[in-house]
Amino acid sequence: MKALLLKDWYMALRYCKAYLLIIAVFVGISASAGITFFYGFYACLMAGMVPVTLMSLDERGKWTVYSLTLPYTRARLVSAKYVFGGLGQLAVLLLLGITQGVKMYLDGSFTPVGLLSFMSVLLFVSCLVSSVNLPFVFRYGVEKGRIWYYVILVLSFGVSGALGGIFTVVGVGAGFGAFGVLTPVFAVAGPGVYALSWLLSVKLYEKREM
Repeated sequence: MKALLLKDWYMALRYCKAYLLIIAVFVGISASAGITFFYGFYACLMAGMVPVTLMSLDERGKWTVYSLTLPYTRARLVSAKYVFGGLGQLAVLLLLGITQGVKMYLDGSFTPVGLLSFMSVLLFVSCLVSSVNLPFVFRYGVEKGRIWYYVILVLSFGVSGALGGIFTVVGVGAGFGAFGVLTPVFAVAGPGVYALSWLLSVKLYEKREM
């Protein structure tokens, strides 16, 4: 697993520099704009799409076929992508939590419940998008599964836009504070859905013909 993660890390540094720039830009906008949820969600979405980009590079370079000759199970290959994507999204979430907390403090709207709600909702939506997208990619490949990526992308933008509109009307602190009672639900449901998607992708990838 360590070698697979290291390989993906080197590839991300080489081919995914644009993602880092886009994430940095949207985190910065999230810290200064009035509607913060959409920009924060987009930053997490970009982090979650890095594994798909890495898989595209793997397929183009025939790594998906070559890796079958190595002492790695298909479950281990899938797990490496999920771990790498999860760590990337977690890093972006923590960065957004810090910047959003500072922004709410400067605006005078900071509450622990509001910040935790912001993080939990963002965690849930980000995990949900990745969880729905990745099984299709592992089952059909990046090119055939790309259509599902666009469908999910449109739907996720619609959800994030709707949530952003709600928080614009009632205020960010009040908006996320309203979800305070659901914070534990979102915090558990997001990783839970991601774990189920992980198991499903392992099963689908084991049945895929190369």
